[in-house]
Amino acid sequence: MALSSQKMNLNNIRTFVVLGQSNNMTEASKKLDVAISLVSRHLKQLEEELQTKLVVPTPKNQKLKLTDDGKYFFNKYEKIYNEIMLAEKEYKQTKQLDNCKLTIGVCNELQDSFIKPKLIQFSQKFPQVTIKIVNGTTEELTNKLFQYTVDLIVDKNKPYETKLVQYKTDELYKSNYCYVYNKDYFEDINDLNKVPFILPISNTNDRRIINDYFSKNNIKPFVKYELDNIKDIISYVKDGFGIGIVLKDSIKDIDCLSTIDIDIESDICVSYTEETLTPTTKEFLKLLK
Repeated sequence: MALSSQKMNLNNIRTFVVLGQSNNMTEASKKLDVAISLVSRHLKQLEEELQTKLVVPTPKNQKLKLTDDGKYFFNKYEKIYNEIMLAEKEYKQTKQLDNCKLTIGVCNELQDSFIKPKLIQFSQKFPQVTIKIVNGTTEELTNKLFQYTVDLIVDKNKPYETKLVQYKTDELYKSNYCYVYNKDYFEDINDLNKVPFILPISNTNDRRIINDYFSKNNIKPFVKYELDNIKDIISYVKDGFGIGIVLKDSIKDIDCLSTIDIDIESDICVSYTEETLTPTTKEFLKLLK
């Protein structure tokens, strides 16, 4: 592998890092807000600059795999990319450009039940602050925190471990999962093997937790619907399509629904990177705690 003498193009490096994080051309193009053809062009240009293949050719729509050289450069470039993002963030803080902005990453289940009341209090105290809410899975929110595109995340889980970014997590409170159903459709749910279930989609952290619970209690549920949004799950439950498993906090204000507590407890926590905290973020953290 011989290295090119050309000057390295930072756009190509950025594209490669996002592509390596996404493992998918389509997903990378969405994150970068560019056409897939441009993602492919940047990748090809970087491979020409480095004079080596970075990605293993795979069929369309399958997950990308990095070559050994690709893994080497991805590990190096991701660290550099994060340092650049951090430098830009720190510069903005110095210029006081971020003091009136707050970007919060939050899982769907906690947005209405927990975050919204806090935002009302915060907006009353700091009416000049512009607030942006970003939803996503634990994996998606973690990536946004590590890429410095959100100031903090509030989730049912801690971010995944990494050596590249140091973050801090504070536990806010504990919440229980529960069975939830519309009592107008299901009067008795004693036999859980005979009722349709509405659950989060497979391979999500929520689904893994629920599957572990089923396994430990020898329950073999009939999973009728798999949905990727808590609001959709609750909507299907309200309409009598089946029984769901959700955080109890997420349905506490819906009168037509009944719940049965189950032995799954979740730590609701806030995570952030201390070195990037703005004055605005610090004030919101005080309110959360």
